[in-house]
Amino acid sequence: MVNSWKNNYLKLAEFIGLHNEIEISSNKVVIPSGIKDEFYRYFDSVRETLITESFPHQLDIAEELSRNFKEIRGLVLESEAIDSIDISGDLNWFLENPTNGLTRYLFDPLMKLLAGTSNPDEFEAVSITKLNQAFCSLFSEGYNRYIELGLIYLFKPDAGYFVPAIDGLENGLLGEGHELPGQHIDRVPWPQKSNRISFDQYPVMSFIVPNILLHSAGVGSFVAMHFDFREAEWTASKISENMEWHKLCDIKRRYGLSKLRPDLFKKAWYEFSSVLPDLAIYTAPELNDLALVADYNHLLRPEVNVEIMAFEDWYKEGRLADVKKHHEAMKPKKGSYIVCLNETPLEVETELIGEFRTESGIRIIHSGYDYMSLESIVSSFAAASPINQISCQ
Repeated sequence: MVNSWKNNYLKLAEFIGLHNEIEISSNKVVIPSGIKDEFYRYFDSVRETLITESFPHQLDIAEELSRNFKEIRGLVLESEAIDSIDISGDLNWFLENPTNGLTRYLFDPLMKLLAGTSNPDEFEAVSITKLNQAFCSLFSEGYNRYIELGLIYLFKPDAGYFVPAIDGLENGLLGEGHELPGQHIDRVPWPQKSNRISFDQYPVMSFIVPNILLHSAGVGSFVAMHFDFREAEWTASKISENMEWHKLCDIKRRYGLSKLRPDLFKKAWYEFSSVLPDLAIYTAPELNDLALVADYNHLLRPEVNVEIMAFEDWYKEGRLADVKKHHEAMKPKKGSYIVCLNETPLEVETELIGEFRTESGIRIIHSGYDYMSLESIVSSFAAASPINQISCQ
């Protein structure tokens, strides 16, 4: 008999039929501890078989990502400056074991099937939709983490830091309407030594501070990296006069970044992802100059934009227009890089980028899983010129 998910589902149903003490309904789940392990062996076999039958190609490329991610993670952890790398739950499970990571998205659909609130066809349809969405999101984010770790490794960190900005976990009033965004004025915290890298960022932040902050033995300066841009709640009492800053009001006005939050206070909330890159990299000779990426009014101008493309047809989804917009909004001093997992067809590269790339400093790197291909990004920092003194008024 073919080992299909439906056959495994029948085995699960038979097991439940033999144990009247199991109760599964829309509002109640009772699985006695004495049979819980056996129940979940049947339960998991249904989820895993559906995935392996429906997504063999996706699992193959996810396994390749997992192997390469673990390799670069190991190399970064060999550095004396870094001994811990934290990644959020769903993505961490996916990178450690892609099949196990994806099965988690099928828990509720399978429980609904067992409760009788859906049928097998509905379960399969809902599951495939959930798996497609989850795979695309997790694979893309996972490849981003691979590229970011590759860059960290090539920068040769000899010291790591973090900036202890207050977030919504520490201050429950952040973002809750007790004051208008930008109204609170405070000092940006000083960077502190840390051997830990965290790729997590709480959604509501007092100040936007670097995700990654290190001293690079490779380029002889401090380096900061930031991704997952969002709006800061607070205004800094002082920003570095040694760095260049964009005025966020100009960017908001130029790109129409304004919408209302759906809460009683109707506070303005800005969606920055449409104009900011996948990754921005900054450098400075002084550590404190990199403590702040953005407050409510200012956004740090980066050295480099990095756009990371995990899928081969990235250019068909309007992403080239996004790259150009990000480049124009951020004005990175050393230009932008498009880092691709797959080869971009030469005719597409010539036709879609061509002259624009030459004039603006946008470059393509067909990186795949060769982190050494990112050396051209890192080497652009080695000859860093002194940062201009500018007015921060």
